[in-house]
Amino acid sequence: MKKILIALTIIISFAGSSLAEKAMTRAEAIALLSKSQAVKKKESTLFNWNVGYDISGINRVRLMPIINFVRAIPKKVPPDGRTIIELLASVTDPGGMKNISGVKADLSSLGKLASMSLVDSGLWGDAVAGDGIYTLQSTVNTDVSLGDKEIPVTAANKKGWLALAKTSINIEKDPVILSAVANPAKVPAGNYTALSVRIDNPGRLEDISDVTVDLRDVGGDEIKLRMAKDGSFIGNIVVSSDISAGTKKLPVKTKNLAGGETSGTIQLEVTK
Repeated sequence: MKKILIALTIIISFAGSSLAEKAMTRAEAIALLSKSQAVKKKESTLFNWNVGYDISGINRVRLMPIINFVRAIPKKVPPDGRTIIELLASVTDPGGMKNISGVKADLSSLGKLASMSLVDSGLWGDAVAGDGIYTLQSTVNTDVSLGDKEIPVTAANKKGWLALAKTSINIEKDPVILSAVANPAKVPAGNYTALSVRIDNPGRLEDISDVTVDLRDVGGDEIKLRMAKDGSFIGNIVVSSDISAGTKKLPVKTKNLAGGETSGTIQLEVTK
């Protein structure tokens, strides 16, 4: 395919502008290639060509569909078989959107089929029909290993030409504590302070099942924080009046519905 595209550019440079205005099928391009002695002389150059698809080198013949971008949302998901991934591909074609014959993604890295269709119909998760944004919703199978996974995407038009692109997602199970603080961080014994924990969770933040803080160091029990509107997990506590002055460490634990968990510490300075 790469050899054909570069060779076709060479042919057009010899053939003049009349061919540049005509869209050819792959079969027509191959037939033209077989007749060209000029292309045969360029064979060594073609064999050494390894740059990849160069749209600027063939835009005069206007053959290929173009994948403007491919995105996966969210970029980090757990292998739980339930968290929805939305795959979006923006596609255009020189012959207009009606010339697109299909957009497909290889989801074998997620434990799914190697050829799954994206749609631009306004259905099955697609936001707007006919806007050139093709959509596919899927999940990650529970037996998929952790780590980065590539998702190749192919767009084809009715002339038989293809465009390739890819994106990637990170398969992860454990949440990450971004910050865990008390405000104020320095408080006299017997007074209140507010705890706040921010978490990066694979998939949805709503899938965090527990955020707990152990308050034994300040004379209390374990409490469960609640999720605020800004996505942080918060709770107010009071430091026991008989706690000695000094730095106190309050252990934090988080769990999610995928079975992941992590821990951290809130540091609090108690004064008398």
